[in-house]
Amino acid sequence: MLLTTHVMVKWVQNKTKSHYVKKGYKFTSWGDKFQVPVEDLPKSSNVPVTVLCDYCNKKISKQFGNYKRSRDENPVKKDTCSKCHPQKTKEGNKLLYGVEHYTQKPEEAEKIGARKRHSYEFIKNEFNKRGLILLSESYKNSEQLLSYSCNNHTDNGIMEGSWSNIKNQIGCRSCGHEESGKKQRLDYRKIQQLFNSKGFILLTIEEEYLNTKTKVKYYCEQHPEDILEGTPDSIRYVQGCKNCFIDRNRGENSYKWRGGITTLKFFLRDQTKEWKRDSLKVWNYRCVITGKPAEVIHHPHNFSFLMDLTFDRLQLDIRPNLGDYTEEEQVLLASMIRKIHYEYGYGIALTKEMHILFHKKFGWENNTSDQFKKFKQEITGNSDIP
Repeated sequence: MLLTTHVMVKWVQNKTKSHYVKKGYKFTSWGDKFQVPVEDLPKSSNVPVTVLCDYCNKKISKQFGNYKRSRDENPVKKDTCSKCHPQKTKEGNKLLYGVEHYTQKPEEAEKIGARKRHSYEFIKNEFNKRGLILLSESYKNSEQLLSYSCNNHTDNGIMEGSWSNIKNQIGCRSCGHEESGKKQRLDYRKIQQLFNSKGFILLTIEEEYLNTKTKVKYYCEQHPEDILEGTPDSIRYVQGCKNCFIDRNRGENSYKWRGGITTLKFFLRDQTKEWKRDSLKVWNYRCVITGKPAEVIHHPHNFSFLMDLTFDRLQLDIRPNLGDYTEEEQVLLASMIRKIHYEYGYGIALTKEMHILFHKKFGWENNTSDQFKKFKQEITGNSDIP
C-alpha cells in the first residue's frame, strides 16, 4: 500500500518540465522546488516514496517508477518487501499458470526431465578448456556449486560456481574482467587523437593506459594551468574543460550578468595563464617532488604580494571592483602583473596533494621560496630546485 501522498520535486531541464506543465503547473525557474501529489508524478519518476508491505506490514522506500511497475506489470496488485517477494511471485504464478512455480507446469517438467545430465568427465573437460581445474569429485546437475581454481589466477584461491554459469564464461571472474578490458581498450594513438580533437593534451603515457574506463591525466591547451583527470569514455561528450565553460559563459553571456562588476583579484589572476603555461613547460608537466603529472602551479611568493607590488609600481590605489578602473588602467594592471610574475621566476609544478601539504605546514599567507626549499628537503632529502 502506498503511504506517501505528496512529494517535493523541482524544475529540471528534461521532459519532466513538459509533463508538469501539461498537468497545469506553472513553471517558475530551473531548480525551484514545488509540491505535487504522487498521482501527478511521471510513471518513470525516481522520486522515493514510502510503501507498506501488504504481507508483513513493513514500511519500505521505493522509487515511484519501480512502485508503478511492480503493480502495473504483475497480476497481483500488492506491494511487497524483498523478503516477502517470493510469496507474491507464487500468487502470480497461480493466477497465470495454476502452479506456484513455472517449472511445475507439465510441459516444463517434461522438458526438464528430458534434459541430458552431463557426465563428470564431460564437465571436467569443459572446465579444462576454460583454463579451470575442477576440484569437486562429483557432479550432480548444472545448478550444483562446484569448487575450482584458475590456472591464470592462482592468487584467487579456490572458487565456487555452477556449470550453468561457468558454461557462459571464458574462465574465472578475473579472466572475464581481463577480456572485457581488452574489448574496451582502444589503441593509445586513437585515444590521443580523441583528446586532441577536444583541445586536450594527454599526459598519461601509453604504459599507464589500460582502457577507456580507467582515469587518465590531461590538460586543456587553452587552460594548461590545471591538470585534469577523467576517463576516455567521458571525454567523448565534453566540449572543453571547466574553464572553457566559464569563458563561454562569462560577462554578458552569463545568466548572472548584472552589468559587468567583477572582482579585481579574479581579473588579475586571469592574466597569469601564460605564466602558468610556461611554468608547466619548464617542469615538463611533472611534479618537482613526486615526478607524477603536475596538477597545480605553486607561487613561490604569494599572489597577494605580487598583486600589491603591481599597484605600488603603477602608483594606483586598490579599488573594490574592476569596473572602478578605466580601460587604460586595466591594460596597465594586466601588463604589470604579468611582468612581475616573470621577474620573480617561474612557478613550481606540484600535484594537488603536495600543494595542500605545503600550505598545511606553512599556511596560505607570506610564503617564500625558502619555505619551499625546506619543504622539499624534508620530503626528498634534497632542497635543490633546478
